[in-house]
Parts: sequence; structure tokens; C-alpha cells
Amino acid sequence: MDLLNIKEQQVSELKKFHKSNFDIDKIISTASELKYTNAIKAILNEESEEPSEAIIKFFIPQVYSGRATEKVIEQFREIVKKAINQWLSDKVSNRLKSALEKETESDKVEAQKIDAYIENGENKNIETTEEELEGFMIVKSIIRAKGEISKIKYKDNQNYFAIFYEKQTQPICRLHFNRAQKYIGLLDSEKKEERIAIDTLDDIFNHSDHLLKTLENYLS
Repeated sequence: MDLLNIKEQQVSELKKFHKSNFDIDKIISTASELKYTNAIKAILNEESEEPSEAIIKFFIPQVYSGRATEKVIEQFREIVKKAINQWLSDKVSNRLKSALEKETESDKVEAQKIDAYIENGENKNIETTEEELEGFMIVKSIIRAKGEISKIKYKDNQNYFAIFYEKQTQPICRLHFNRAQKYIGLLDSEKKEERIAIDTLDDIFNHSDHLLKTLENYLS
């Protein structure tokens, strides 16, 4: 177990060793279950990398009406591999989408505040776009791994869309979406900005490590 990168599931298991929860029978049962779970996960990982003939033969009769000849098995080898990996990718995407949707209501409230700010005439030149809000949601999904959701906020400015943690003096990044070429502004330890061109909003995920490192500078 990597103590610097503990997963939520591992935290739940560690709680069982606390004095108030300690139960030797449950711990032994959990250890046995984890042993088999990890073994199955290892098999699934291997199958996703290089499907075995057994798993290929399992799927063929369910989707193919002909005989499972050697040629057919070989043809299905790549099909099964692609199907497994696409299924895993879809599962990850759906979980991310579900997590983002849970934050939609709070973000709508924030968006309404921005709209009210603009409608009141304090700065009518600023227009918060759908892309900026989608970019905010992506950054939020990244930062939530180490930060508190309620503290991840944004402020739309004339020249950029700022995302910060708890207060504006703790910027996470800036989104420059006002031109045809989009940029994400990453900040170093001295809060100096480096603009990096991105082609799609998904490119923001490529900078997850940097964004989390920026957050850590404020948490330390």
C-alpha cells in the first residue's frame, strides 16, 4: 500500500483496525476476501491486455452463429480485446459523468450569481460561456481528488476565466477561451502563469498532475 496515495476503499479497510472497530474474525474474513478479489482483478487485467482463448470462446457463441474455428477465434481475439477496453473506458466515463452531475446544482447556483452580477450592470462585457463552465467542471473533477468540493470556485474576468481554491489568492488555473485557439494557464509555485494551447476540453485532463500539485502548495 502506498501511504502517499491511499485510495478511499483502502481507508475503509484501515478503519477496521481502529481499537473501537477491531474484530479479528472480520479482519481475517476481509483479508481472505481481498486475496480473492485481487486475484480476480489481476485476471481481468490480463484478459484486457491479451484475451485468453477461454474468454474468446465464451463470447463467440453469444454473438456469432457460425462454428468457432481456429480462424474465427483468431479474428475474435482483437474484437474481444477492443470490446473489453471500450467497456472499461465507458465505465470510467460514466462514473466521471455521474460525479460531475452531482455537482451540477451547486454550479448552477454559482452560474446564477455570475448572471446576476452581469445583469446588474457591474460588468456587462463579461459573458460566461458553456465551454468555460464545462472546463470548470473538468478542473473540479480533478481537484476533488485532494481538495474539498465546496472550496473550488471560479470568477469570470474580462480576459480569462479564473479557477481558484477557497479564495482568489489561491488560483488553480486560468482558462483562456475567448479566442479561436484555447489555452489553459498553469501556475508555478510563485503563481507565474504559463499558457499551454489545448485543442479540446478533454486536453485539460493531460495537466491533472500539475493542477493537483498547485493545490498541494496551498494545503501544505
